[in-house]
Amino acid sequence: MILILAGILAGCGSKKDKAPAVKATVGARDVKVEQVIGIGKVEPEHAIVSLATSTGGIVTEVLKKEGDRVRAGEILVRLDSKTELLKVEQAKTQVHTQESQLAVEKSNLREAGTKLKNKQKQLATSGNLLNKGAETSQSFDDLSTDAAGLEAGLDRAVATVKLAQSRLDELNVLLRQSQVEAGNKSLCAPCDGVVLDMKVTPGEAISQLTDYAEFAPQGKKIVRAEVDESFASKLSVDQPVDIRFTGTDKVVAKGKIVILSPYLKKKSLFSVKASDQEDRMVREVKIALEGDTDLIINEKVECIIHVK
Repeated sequence: MILILAGILAGCGSKKDKAPAVKATVGARDVKVEQVIGIGKVEPEHAIVSLATSTGGIVTEVLKKEGDRVRAGEILVRLDSKTELLKVEQAKTQVHTQESQLAVEKSNLREAGTKLKNKQKQLATSGNLLNKGAETSQSFDDLSTDAAGLEAGLDRAVATVKLAQSRLDELNVLLRQSQVEAGNKSLCAPCDGVVLDMKVTPGEAISQLTDYAEFAPQGKKIVRAEVDESFASKLSVDQPVDIRFTGTDKVVAKGKIVILSPYLKKKSLFSVKASDQEDRMVREVKIALEGDTDLIINEKVECIIHVK
């Protein structure tokens, strides 16, 4: 009897041991996270600009090199402009000639007006004499005819002045156009900033819309980083960030998140091939750095984001 009871108890214990275990999965959203690491690179605040030419030509002079700080409007590169400068001189000559012609036409207009006024006075006097019987109708008619002719001449003079003025305006437009074309041969900085890369050399021929330099507008440096999609929901604006070089623990700069991408996208910043990590999604963040730093534009860094 005792043996049977023991067997039953043993059997029950065996069944309990073989009961299936309950499995629990924990996602990144459920884990308490204090730090999130993103990979980023240093960029200028206003993004790098590729400077392009609005005209083609032969490079005659390169005035700035990589690393030079420049002011807005400073000439970076000069193209050959001899033909354009000749057109400017020709246009100036045409303008001066037309200005002289306009002055002559205005003088003729004033003369025509003076003659007409004098003739109208004679006509008025003749009319009074005619009414008194001291002037013949023929004389009055002759003066009327002369006055009408002078009036027509005045109208022609007015039209001639307008035509001369219109031609002068046209030539001034051509002058400004030729000056712009000549000015386009001087490639200038669009704003204050730093020349990152100068792509042309003297003697080189470049065509219209060719990129000739990489340029960083003046401003603070930022870090653009990517954080894995698993931790995308942990991020928020104003979270503090420590910046360090890849593979080291030394913090080289500090900052805070200022912009968060509103959507996930494919990893892109440091993919070697277009197909790299295409199955992973990331959230892009922009980090404003505190104070001046020695970080180099396009330098790769690690971003330690302190999650609140």
